[in-house]
Amino acid sequence: MGNMYGFDIGGTKIEFAVFNDKLEALYTQRAPTPRDDYTQFIQVLTEFIHTYDVKSNITGTVGIGLPGQQTPDGMTRCNNIPCIDGSYLQADLEKLLGRPIKIANDANCFALSEACEKNLIGASSVLALILGTGFGAGLVINGRLYAGHNGAGLEVGHTRLPWDAQELLGNDFPLVSCRCGRVGCLDHYLSGRGYADLYNQNHNTCQNHYISAEEITTRYYQGEPEAILHTNRYLELLATCISGFVSILDPEVIIFGGGLSNFNAIYDRLPALLDKHALNGSPPPLFEKLRLVIQEESEAPHY
Repeated sequence: MGNMYGFDIGGTKIEFAVFNDKLEALYTQRAPTPRDDYTQFIQVLTEFIHTYDVKSNITGTVGIGLPGQQTPDGMTRCNNIPCIDGSYLQADLEKLLGRPIKIANDANCFALSEACEKNLIGASSVLALILGTGFGAGLVINGRLYAGHNGAGLEVGHTRLPWDAQELLGNDFPLVSCRCGRVGCLDHYLSGRGYADLYNQNHNTCQNHYISAEEITTRYYQGEPEAILHTNRYLELLATCISGFVSILDPEVIIFGGGLSNFNAIYDRLPALLDKHALNGSPPPLFEKLRLVIQEESEAPHY
């Protein structure tokens, strides 16, 4: 077996990794995601692949995880990356690269990979939640991925805010239009992007400087009152929203991924907050951080 190339494509960045037949990472690179230019998007992927083909003198196999789905006729649907939404990404890449390309939903890839990690093998059910540019989920039951009839199962980001969100966030919080065309989708509010957007709306008095989620979490640990107030509200909202998923799925384990999953307050505070919403006093699931993290090498190029 030759080298295997894996892409983790998000709304903010593209991660590229090369694995050997023992699934050991040999090389990693990163680039910003060209969200609005399909030609540039294709170019980033193909340059990564061609560069390592030449470097290793091996034609690697390619697998791609992205925040969307492939329709039965091969169309890519991906609201968080407008330039590939409605494209035929798989067919275009196969034509350019001359090899088969596998594309799957990133949350499904995340859920399955983590459920196969040695500490979680044997868990009856693993619900993986992504708190990144968007809010997504994947579910593994008894070692098998649940994808749904059309491959679009667990699209939790496009469920709506619960009725008590207004009480939590105040009467003036915005009902934001989602890229999917609906209003009030959880994708905007529970994602890392939503965490930052809500803070900037309510607490940022310097409108020409957008405060990132990373900076907000730093302020939280520094004891800034606005960051603490905002985070408390966010965690309450997160618990309120995912309590419905817990009641429906009753997962043994919930594991978080995405940039905001590094925020330890989620693991410190969320179990108790979720316990308030548990059905009939059921014990909450076990909360875990993702384990399968590939370290980026310093030689990664900048685009």
